[in-house]
Amino acid sequence: MFIFFFLTLFLLFISPARALEEFRVNQKVHYLVDQSGNASVKQEINLTNNISQIYAKEYEFSISGSKIDNIAGGQLTSSAENLSKILVKFDKPIIGKDQTNQFFLTYTISEFAKKKGNTWEVQLPVYKHSFNDSIIQVTVEVPSYFGNLSFSSTPVNSTHQLNQSTQIKFDQTQLEKKILLIFGDHQLFDFKLHYHLGNDTSKVIIRQIPIPPNTDNQSVTYRNIEPAPQNVIIDGDGNWLATYNLSPGEKIDVTATGQVKTHLPIKRQHSINPAEYLIDQTYWPVNHPKITSISQSLSGPKDIHNYVINHLEYDYNRINYAKRVGALGALDNPSSSLCTEFTDLFITLARNKGIPAREIEGFAYSNDLKIKPINQNSDVLHAWPEYYDNKTQQWIPIDPTWEKTTNGIDYFNELDLNHVTFVIHGLNSQLPPPPGSYKNGNSNKSVFIDFATKNLTSEIVPPKIKLNGQTLNIYNQNSTSLDNFTLKLKDNSWQSPVIQLPPFGSTETEIPKQSFLQSILPSSKKIYLTSEGSVPYTEFTLENKNHYLNLSIFVGTTILLLCISGIILTVNIKKT
Repeated sequence: MFIFFFLTLFLLFISPARALEEFRVNQKVHYLVDQSGNASVKQEINLTNNISQIYAKEYEFSISGSKIDNIAGGQLTSSAENLSKILVKFDKPIIGKDQTNQFFLTYTISEFAKKKGNTWEVQLPVYKHSFNDSIIQVTVEVPSYFGNLSFSSTPVNSTHQLNQSTQIKFDQTQLEKKILLIFGDHQLFDFKLHYHLGNDTSKVIIRQIPIPPNTDNQSVTYRNIEPAPQNVIIDGDGNWLATYNLSPGEKIDVTATGQVKTHLPIKRQHSINPAEYLIDQTYWPVNHPKITSISQSLSGPKDIHNYVINHLEYDYNRINYAKRVGALGALDNPSSSLCTEFTDLFITLARNKGIPAREIEGFAYSNDLKIKPINQNSDVLHAWPEYYDNKTQQWIPIDPTWEKTTNGIDYFNELDLNHVTFVIHGLNSQLPPPPGSYKNGNSNKSVFIDFATKNLTSEIVPPKIKLNGQTLNIYNQNSTSLDNFTLKLKDNSWQSPVIQLPPFGSTETEIPKQSFLQSILPSSKKIYLTSEGSVPYTEFTLENKNHYLNLSIFVGTTILLLCISGIILTVNIKKT
């Protein structure tokens, strides 16, 4: 919901055009939101005379973007679909310089807060007035039931937890642009993704498809991946790649189902090689003279973000025939841009300025009908950039497209919970192709994602571990990632940390090699391991095949040597 607020003054001795100089206004607006999202609004308005001979006879204001009801203190003069006008008539004039006419208005707004999945969204009006000297204070009070404030498009200076509600206050400077508030600390999305894979060659090939990964902003739980992949690995950008071996002529259809839980960002440090995120890529011509010329006047990520927003126009007509044109294409035709152009231009300019940047491609929920696909059988994804902050060593997500299409909601300082990552493009601007790209020669919809009604949980079990020689094969049998756990050898200082093991994925590590004599001791029949950290503490007892092999070699060699020694001894006895 968007409300545009303005004031019009009717005067007895002066035209409305002079109202700027003749009066000053001090307003306090209080929105009390109930558990259904409806708001009771109370406005306290103090209208003060700047000149002794002039006074106000009437006061009118308009609210656009919502329907108001139950008005007290004024009367509804007109009500259209998107605009309501309220008129207040004063019974007696308040005359004299610095004299104040104080009055109150109350009314209700239906669906002032809107429930979206597991969150509640409140969009405050922009307050515009006809007075030079005006002060406006706004208080929003929502039920504690809504959850904590997880997103605000402007910094919040004052938040108070009351008995059953949360109260947030905004001053004049904050109210000069749109304010979006989101309550709730997480969002849930169920997804179903289809991939068609084929092998038209005469050899066995390996195909890898990206499945939604864990990131600093989301965690993923899978219901099923059918057919099961041979492995799930992590590439250099953090993508999860499900791996399949395809025989000559083989075709398979893979379906991945599960749930994404988006949450407030985990402030994790990431060690990267910055040079890898500064180079030219397809769609990111970092060193092109046109890019260099533009970047010379830009000083940092915020400057670049603002340039992209101010220079490009979103083209709603291109949604159903989108073709990625890259940063130069965006500059050549700035009035016909989609999210890919906003993203590619930001990344290219950032890299030119020595700021590591990459693309995120995935899904972003919006209730704006303009940016939903007209063809319900098509897969329309969303793209947004991330830049790397060298001081904090963190990737910072931003969304210049949404800041443009929402006409000013701040998506630079914070991202909301409605962004779901499918793939990360940093080391390569095109690979891996996102879900929705693996078609069977048709345009049928293959990406299905929507709000979830129930949190998908699964019991975490320890990984399966096999010992093959000196190699430990570690397999994650869970539908969620196993993160930050350590394997340790009992009675040994050796340990191996595992940072992340994707669901249904495996990895390998080498244990210390025993000496031959040590390996044949009875104590070496078994290898004893423990797992510690985020996984349940577990003790593993593994058969040491090296023990039996080396023991067989030792016994066989010993018998052979004894036999040879016996033969030699027998020959020597016969000679004597």
